[in-house]
Amino acid sequence: MVGDKVSDIQCAHRAGMRGILLETGHEPESRRRTQSLILADHRTRTLAGAAGWIITLTESTRPEYVENAALGFYIYHNFRHLYTEDEQRYLNAAMKALKGPSWGSDPLLNPDRHHPVTEHILKVGLGAYQYEVAQRILAEHGEAVFVNRCETCGQIVRTPIACLCTWCGHSWYERREELRERARSSVYNPTDE
Repeated sequence: MVGDKVSDIQCAHRAGMRGILLETGHEPESRRRTQSLILADHRTRTLAGAAGWIITLTESTRPEYVENAALGFYIYHNFRHLYTEDEQRYLNAAMKALKGPSWGSDPLLNPDRHHPVTEHILKVGLGAYQYEVAQRILAEHGEAVFVNRCETCGQIVRTPIACLCTWCGHSWYERREELRERARSSVYNPTDE
């Protein structure tokens, strides 16, 4: 959060965000110097300076692109309706188990917790299981599932109608209608999001 008052920085921290103090002179000098040194995650005099710090921070904390994980995530979030009832049930059981003891171990709240498929998901991880299911879906539905990739870097983007790559920043909004038509002709279900 970018703000020009110490109270903005305090608000950012209460919300669990980082606070950038934009030094505009709105706060009395003595209060600003004392409290901003303690509270602000970054201090700058310009919005461009704040944006530069955010970009640097974002680039240094960005996860590495992993094709299998990206494909599993993409299929799960955009074509979840193609999961079988059992695949969805055991994935939900694994997610409940990962939320903690109150959800995961109570047989009334999570009756499928000890099923072999749920145990497999917990062993290999949610991402690996989503990729396994994605392989099945692609094998069964092939051409009907449109995997939208960035035309510059080749990475999978968020949705079948996305026009911005969060990996390289390339955009292709001029092709938006073409993507919407392609998504309509696939088995894409935007209500899955």
